[in-house]
Amino acid sequence: MDIERARAIVMRQGWLTKTPVIFRENVLSRCIVQTVRPGDVICRVGDPPGGLYGLVEGSLGVLVSREEKAPSVIHFARPGTWFGEACAMTGQPRRVGLVAARPTVLMHIPLPRMLDLLARNPDGWRCLALITLEHADTAVAAGNDLLLRNPEHRIAAVLLRLTGSRACTPPRELLPLRATISHEEIAMLANVARNTAGAILKRFSSEGYVKLGYRVVEVVQPERLRGLLAE
Repeated sequence: MDIERARAIVMRQGWLTKTPVIFRENVLSRCIVQTVRPGDVICRVGDPPGGLYGLVEGSLGVLVSREEKAPSVIHFARPGTWFGEACAMTGQPRRVGLVAARPTVLMHIPLPRMLDLLARNPDGWRCLALITLEHADTAVAAGNDLLLRNPEHRIAAVLLRLTGSRACTPPRELLPLRATISHEEIAMLANVARNTAGAILKRFSSEGYVKLGYRVVEVVQPERLRGLLAE
């Protein structure tokens, strides 16, 4: 993917849409485009700071470490999501790992370029804090999703979170609401059996809430899924 197309995508959704135009342009002018294959590890929990990564296209699994157990995926990021800001601000090791779940395109700002940008734009620290707030919101939502007792509600909540439509339906230019994810991965995020997830997704499809494809789920009626959670 060429740099101009990548810039257009990340300027349309996610973190950069919330930043001042000058800061946005300074970020994009320092970015390089990277293409990674499924299974490629972008960073691991405990790695030293390494700049910012922004998801342009594809899917990134977000991993956390669980004491002595192997890291596990707790979320799949959608395009427009950026990572690495906390390490850039604090110099601390990475708290989460990132792995490509599909063929994926990233924008990357190496740490020296990021620090140079912040030195020239002191207000940039506030812009980076917006990424941290986004991640905090996602972490709280993921925790709340797992507290839902009804498996259908958990899967509905996961689909809404993955497509950025939990609170409201995104603007028309960001439609359709697609999550590049398998039934097995949905089951993992919702903490249900694979067969249970498949049956629930099939019902959602028959009701017209979603459309199912190969490793992709399109949320057609997010308001109906939100209605389930209000029951």
